[in-house]
Amino acid sequence: NVPGPRVQLSLGGAPIRSMLGWVPTSGDQPMGICIFTYNDTLNVGIATDQRMVPDPERVIAHVRGHLDALVETGATR
Repeated sequence: NVPGPRVQLSLGGAPIRSMLGWVPTSGDQPMGICIFTYNDTLNVGIATDQRMVPDPERVIAHVRGHLDALVETGATR
């Protein structure tokens, strides 16, 4: 997790709704996952190499399922 600001920020007077940082990738890295918190929200980004991970939606579904299970158990903090 890369902890971001705990309060909402603005840019040019407009509120920033969400933020996400990206994991640095290289030529032989098949997948990168970034977990970034901002304003008491959790954002997850997934970058994949299509040749090595042809179905990134499946990875996203698994991550989402595990996060939903954590929320259900109250283990979010």
